[in-house]
Amino acid sequence: MASLYCLKTRGILGEVSSINIETNVGVLPIQFSLNKDNQILIRMKQDKPQFIEFNGDKERLASSMGLTSREIEEDLPIVYGCTGAWTLLIPIKNIESFNRMKPINTLFPEILTELPKRQFTHFVYKPSMWAPSCTLDISHLHCQEPLKIQ
Repeated sequence: MASLYCLKTRGILGEVSSINIETNVGVLPIQFSLNKDNQILIRMKQDKPQFIEFNGDKERLASSMGLTSREIEEDLPIVYGCTGAWTLLIPIKNIESFNRMKPINTLFPEILTELPKRQFTHFVYKPSMWAPSCTLDISHLHCQEPLKIQ
């Protein structure tokens, strides 16, 4: 998304309102528009999400991040998610825990038993932190290869 924003704001894409990009999950459509403040909005349709349950040791998982298992949210599942690149989605209770995180990357392959060579994505889901006018739009682009513009 950052690459597309740069290409659009520097005029490299011209006046087009949509393009297609080739990714490792196929060709995905991109739309450009402007909001009421004349700021560029970029929308991408991602591949259908896939999920796999994490059956590993939550205590070891937390420890590998420099946290305790009590800092992982119990009301949300820990799952591998994919819309193009697999990552382990870990719900964290409080945003303050992020300041204490000290990941030990060498431990990840033995903890991520279902998909050992993946990364972690930590998130905090607290709707009360948002202004009343905010709506939840779970959008995430993860590019691991250069974008090929068609």
